[in-house]
Amino acid sequence: MTTVYFVRHAQTDYSNPVDKDRVLTEEGLRDRYLARDFLLAREIRSEQLHIYSSNFRRAMDTVQPYADVMNVPIQPCEEFREWSVIAPAEEYYEACKRAWEDFTYRLPDCETLGEVQKRNVQKLKELIRLHADETIIIGSHGTALSTIIHYYNEAYNYEDLLRIMEIKPWIVRFDFEGEEFVGYEEVFPTL
Repeated sequence: MTTVYFVRHAQTDYSNPVDKDRVLTEEGLRDRYLARDFLLAREIRSEQLHIYSSNFRRAMDTVQPYADVMNVPIQPCEEFREWSVIAPAEEYYEACKRAWEDFTYRLPDCETLGEVQKRNVQKLKELIRLHADETIIIGSHGTALSTIIHYYNEAYNYEDLLRIMEIKPWIVRFDFEGEEFVGYEEVFPTL
């Protein structure tokens, strides 16, 4: 069994206009230790552990305390980056809703959700083949992770994304038997 824990980043400081370089808030810096402690309680052996992350700073910073304790390096993966929406704040939710209704809908200068899903799922499948019967931790983002869930469960939709919008950090466990998807579960926080 291959187990993948996607760790959605902790609370973000949005004062930096450069999405990739946004840091965690003071609360986010504290809360990332809750994610660390949850993962430590899983008692994963370091020799069977691989840690990857979106190359966005907030995702890397969220999984860093766990990587430090386990003495396992974080391997940055651009494929796991977030869907960067270039839309005025007042138009974000309407644009997001429309994108969820049609995964081919394209905002100017943005990827479609279908493209976000494709790059995330392709990389996930590659890692599952590479690390069969081991554990993978992936630092991730709300929308990017939601598109992965939607790939395996088409009923997961925009309303589900809205439900998890403020849950940071958020951890979802996926299980695979070989390359076959077995299931997923929201494991942290317990809702």
